[in-house]
Amino acid sequence: GEARIDDVDLDHNNPLHLAIKNEHYDICVALLEKNSEMVDAPDCNGQSPLMLSCWKHNVKITELCLQYTTSVNAVDWTGQNSLHYACKSNNSEAVNVLFKHGIDIFQTNDQGLSPFHIVSANGNSALLKQLMEYLVSSASVAVAVAVVDNATQGDQLSQKILAVCHQNDDKGWTLLHHASASGDRSVVKYLLSVGADSSVTDKHGFCPHCVAVFFGRLQLYDLLTPCVRQYPANYPNKPYDLIDTTDKKECDVRFHVQCHAKQSQHVYLVGDCLSLGLWEVGKGVQMTSIQTTVLDKDVENDTNFWTCNVILPKDTKIQYRYVIASLEV
Repeated sequence: GEARIDDVDLDHNNPLHLAIKNEHYDICVALLEKNSEMVDAPDCNGQSPLMLSCWKHNVKITELCLQYTTSVNAVDWTGQNSLHYACKSNNSEAVNVLFKHGIDIFQTNDQGLSPFHIVSANGNSALLKQLMEYLVSSASVAVAVAVVDNATQGDQLSQKILAVCHQNDDKGWTLLHHASASGDRSVVKYLLSVGADSSVTDKHGFCPHCVAVFFGRLQLYDLLTPCVRQYPANYPNKPYDLIDTTDKKECDVRFHVQCHAKQSQHVYLVGDCLSLGLWEVGKGVQMTSIQTTVLDKDVENDTNFWTCNVILPKDTKIQYRYVIASLEV
């Protein structure tokens, strides 16, 4: 039959979707003048033309879509709005334009991720500050956080910031968890400077310090003290329980570490070998408590001996140390 201007392809892209993907501004103008309704039409993933424009870093097309859209806060099938797309692509220009049109900065997707989580995970401190500045300057966010009647304006702003900093995604991760996993010092320093609590734990009991160790973000350890402390590995003098590797390319090695750490803490082995525990260089292998000594019946046990198994290439020598990551401040 005769082609229609709002026809879609197999992925439910209409002509406007395709024009935006190829950044043809003049074609976008002509299409919207002919049929403005296609600006809100979703593709097979629920993505609107506005969302795609935020992803593509073409602010002229983003502004054009915003002139015609009837739903600036529309979400795709995963619950992401246009601000999620702008933040994922580090598109600060689109973020500013969306602010002017009342975008919902608190929208979370089906993983519980807000735009604040996304920029923290991306390690974009400038964009995180941009979001925070809008948060404290916009009158529309006053109802987002409960504030006592006699609170000062400074207290109100502080509570707004902290509420966002400590918002949990579906894993229980806060902004600082995501920043610690990404390893970006500037984001971690900024979050700590605005009062983010580094002792908040996720659903598995891990605080941001544990996440930093788990992902091998050694460059963050100095920012996370005193909750993370490094000790020289006096024990063991050498690995033991070495399996015969005469005819093998790999061997199973057990490390036996003596240290003083409470049961509420986590101990990790950190080595310089690429194959250590099948982790990348610098990542921590979590150890298991194997012996405790009760020093006082009224205090928590001191855990003295910890162990873990790792897989190493044959005849490999490594340097290693252990790290205690505490859940306590």
